[in-house]
Amino acid sequence: MLFTVITIENENDTTFVTGSTGVGYIKGVWRAEEAPVNGKRYQIELDFPAVDKSAVSVTTADRSARILGDKTCFTGICEEIDEVCYIRFAVDSLEMLDITDIDETIKKGDNLSFALPFEEIGIYPY
Repeated sequence: MLFTVITIENENDTTFVTGSTGVGYIKGVWRAEEAPVNGKRYQIELDFPAVDKSAVSVTTADRSARILGDKTCFTGICEEIDEVCYIRFAVDSLEMLDITDIDETIKKGDNLSFALPFEEIGIYPY
């Protein structure tokens, strides 16, 4: 997913970046040795911790990413369910989300929403 850095914050040896994408705004932890550059565009992948199925909801909302308080809220389309759920946020972004105790309430084709604290979202430029 194409990500344009808007702000860079350093807290306790952790670099947080906020950026814009084709689906909205994301804030998370920068996971690269190279420091981010304000205003620069990067192709990124996201990394999420395992989440409980109670933290994921099926919705009719479109794909999006937005910042609310101290969390980034995501909505994407479940493209496949294997041992993990593959969620598409944008044409160029297919991410994995490990949903614990996943059951038949989540199906391929569902729009899924979840929110995570910034420190739990890994942003990997490539």
